[in-house]
Amino acid sequence: MTISSKVRTLILIMSHQREKYKITPGIYITLIIAIACSLPGLYNGFSHGHLSPILGVFFFGVAIFAAAFMLSWAAEVVQIDISESLAVAILALLAVLPEYAVDFVFTWNSYGDTPEAIASHHYAIANMTGANRLLVGLGWPFILFLYVYVKRKKEIVLDQIQRVDFSICYLHHCIRLLSRLRES
Repeated sequence: MTISSKVRTLILIMSHQREKYKITPGIYITLIIAIACSLPGLYNGFSHGHLSPILGVFFFGVAIFAAAFMLSWAAEVVQIDISESLAVAILALLAVLPEYAVDFVFTWNSYGDTPEAIASHHYAIANMTGANRLLVGLGWPFILFLYVYVKRKKEIVLDQIQRVDFSICYLHHCIRLLSRLRES
């Protein structure tokens, strides 16, 4: 075996087959709609526009969902070049980073023995636990039910590597539920 054939063999082993995706105009239209849905919330956020609470919830909620869809699409695209686990880890970090920034501000303000600092301590704890409960209790099940509804699936088959992650999450939630039941 010559050096050039060894290099070719190594390149074949290290490279993976990239799937060819058919890009249709519908993909571009969907992306434009997602960007357009995020613009009113983005504009009102940067302009500090005064909206009624109902309109604010609507605009910012639609903008957050549109941004979440664009982030998930970006994670799907980046899986062509990097591993699925790394793409999901980056997506998860980007998704929770704003929440950690808010929690950091509350934690920073809670330093000291002043009454304001003691009150901020409770805000920091409530912010993080409440956000995690909303994400785990409402966010993930919503995505799962949406997937099942859209795909009309009766069962979800996980890869072997995903079963480990799911089992760890399931075990954690069972322990958490048992600790809650024991407390009451």
